[in-house]
Amino acid sequence: MKKVVIFSNENDVSTDLVMDWLTHLGCQPIRMHHEHLWSHAQVPFSLTQYAGAPQRISWGNHSINPEEIHTVYIRKGSSRNQKLSDGDVYADTSSEVSALLDYLHTRLKRKIRIGRAENEHAKLHQTEMAKSAGLDVPETLVTNTRETLLLFLDRHKQVATKAIQYIRPAREGKSVRIFYTSLVSKKHLNALPDTFAPSLFQEYIPKEYEIRTFYLDGRCCSMAIFSQSDQRTKIDFRDYNNSAPNRTVPYKLPLAVEKKIRVLMKLLQLNTGSIDLVKSTNGKYYFLEVNQSGQFGMISGPCNYFLEEKIAKYLAQ
Repeated sequence: MKKVVIFSNENDVSTDLVMDWLTHLGCQPIRMHHEHLWSHAQVPFSLTQYAGAPQRISWGNHSINPEEIHTVYIRKGSSRNQKLSDGDVYADTSSEVSALLDYLHTRLKRKIRIGRAENEHAKLHQTEMAKSAGLDVPETLVTNTRETLLLFLDRHKQVATKAIQYIRPAREGKSVRIFYTSLVSKKHLNALPDTFAPSLFQEYIPKEYEIRTFYLDGRCCSMAIFSQSDQRTKIDFRDYNNSAPNRTVPYKLPLAVEKKIRVLMKLLQLNTGSIDLVKSTNGKYYFLEVNQSGQFGMISGPCNYFLEEKIAKYLAQ
C-alpha cells in the first residue's frame, strides 16, 4: 500500500476530501498537522536517528521510515502562520519548532510530489517573474514616504494597497480581522505622516471580473468571479458577502495566457498554486499573485472540476 504523507492543518476540508480519494485509490494517507507541534497538543511526536537502525518519524498513531513514503503533499504547514506568546523563551521555542519543520520538509524533499518545502515567494518577486513570463502586471510601487506615494497617486488616479507578504489574521476577542486589498485616496494621504513603514501600492485596474485559477502540473482550471456587482466585493472578492454570494462560473483562459502562466510557474519552481488574475475593462488579463497553498475547494465544487480527485491521482502515481 502506497503511503502518502500530507502536511496540513486540522481545519482544512480540502485535505479531508483528498484523503478520501487516496483511500479509494488504495493508498494510505498519513496526515501531519503542523499546529500540533506549535500548540504543545497532546499528540506524540518523535524523530529517531539511531546508529545501525533506519530513521523513524512518529507522529500520532503513525510511525514510518522516510524511505517507506511514496509521495509527500505540502498542502499547509508553513511556519509563517504560527504565533506563540510573547517573550524571549517563547520566541526561542518558535525558532526551535520552525527548525524542526524545516528539517522534516528538507528530509522529505525528494518525496514531495505537490507543493514545496520553502515558504512562498513574496509578491514583489512574483510580479517580477510574471513580467518576465510576459504577463501584464499593474504598475507597482513600494515606498515609505508620503511624497512619493502622492506622485504615484497623481499618476494613476486610483491606487490600491496590499501586503508585501502574507499578513496573519488578527484576533480581536471572538472576531478575526483580515487584511484585504484597499483603495488609497487623497484623504488617506492627508492622514499619513511624512514617513511610514515600507508599503506596497499598485495602480488599480478597473475590472470586468476576477479570475481564480488552480494550477497543477501544467494544467489550469479557472473560475470567473463576478465581484463587480457588489460594492463589498468590488475591490477584493475575498471580502465575501455570504448573504449575496458572487456569481461564479467555469472559465477558459486564452491559450496565450495559460502558456505564460506555465512559464511563470516554472520560473517560480512551483507545480501547484492558486493564481489570482483580473480581466480588465480594456480586455487585458492582469496577474495579481499566486498562493502556493491557496484554496481550491471554491473552484472544485462550483465548477465541477473534481480537483480533489485529480490531486489524489497525481499523488498516487
